[in-house]
Amino acid sequence: MPVSTREHELVQKTVEQASEEEKEALKAEAEEVLAHINFQMGKTFLSKEESKAANIAIETLVRIEAIEKGKGWWFRAKRRVQLTQMYLGN
Repeated sequence: MPVSTREHELVQKTVEQASEEEKEALKAEAEEVLAHINFQMGKTFLSKEESKAANIAIETLVRIEAIEKGKGWWFRAKRRVQLTQMYLGN
């Protein structure tokens, strides 16, 4: 389930307003969600909620990395595909 424009904006706003410590916590939480979902995928199909949580976690990681590296939309687009393949691919 794709992330809506509203959710993109919410993730961006959250990341921009976060301190460095909060960004690290957001990053760790997103990676934990993705690890759990990756594990679940080995056992069963993902529910809509799990799929949405995975996509929001990926968007969070992408936004944090882009801000840290000073990158824009092209980096985010490529990185989003990479993380989706890594966590949700075969």
